Amino acid sequence: MTETGNKIIAYINTELLDGDVAVGRDDDLLASGLVDSFAIMWLVSFVEGEAGIKIPPADLVIENFRTVAAIEAYLERTDG
Repeated sequence: MTETGNKIIAYINTELLDGDVAVGRDDDLLASGLVDSFAIMWLVSFVEGEAGIKIPPADLVIENFRTVAAIEAYLERTDG
């Protein structure tokens, strides 16, 4: 897992889940109900800040944000 992946997991666990549940790299964030669509937008904002990028609307699809692993893969493809 990348350093960014670790930061994303820490952000989800502490800011979005309030430490109630611990999310893993391959957990399906939306299908599992861990994170709702509103929280995903907070997550996108966090990822943009961490990676120093602006994610275009066309890339805001579930495939890119389903899991922390998917977010890491997206960032690798975009050099974020």
